[in-house]
Amino acid sequence: MKNLAKLLITALILLNMLGCNKRDPHPENKDKVYAQLNVDLGTAKVAQAYVNEYINGNKKDLETAVPQSGEEPVYTKRINEGLNKLTYANQQVRMYEVRIEERLLYVQRRYLESLTPNGRKWPDDEDTAAELIKLQMLREKVARVNDSLNKKDGKDVPRGTKEEAGKHGEEKAAGSEHAAPAEHH
Repeated sequence: MKNLAKLLITALILLNMLGCNKRDPHPENKDKVYAQLNVDLGTAKVAQAYVNEYINGNKKDLETAVPQSGEEPVYTKRINEGLNKLTYANQQVRMYEVRIEERLLYVQRRYLESLTPNGRKWPDDEDTAAELIKLQMLREKVARVNDSLNKKDGKDVPRGTKEEAGKHGEEKAAGSEHAAPAEHH
């Protein structure tokens, strides 16, 4: 009975040692930074698709625009602005693809290094936290750039449209607010 217990304990210890030495074929799946980069890539691809839809919608509107109504230059301007936004969206997608490739190689190298007797611990919580902060800062920068690309100045509204009528109504209302204090003096 004692020999059976010793044999069982020895077998469990050997299995535990063998299980610990098996390499993880995909260590990147445990990396929070790699996961966040994939999420950011997905967001960039959605933005890219949205810009493509915007351009295609304006191209269709340009095809049906009434000649000499002022619509053609408006839609052409919107298409050109959309193409600029598309260039930026394509750059964002490519940047995230490259960062994912770099992170994959880095994680694999660090994981193999952690398996050596004197290797550094992986995943390193401090390194991960620093990289996640960098990604957050990058997302904030991208959001600021996107906000600046999406600002509307209202100058491209065709004459005779409902949008233009609403714009003039807002200007008159704003003008009357400014005129009221001047009348009291």
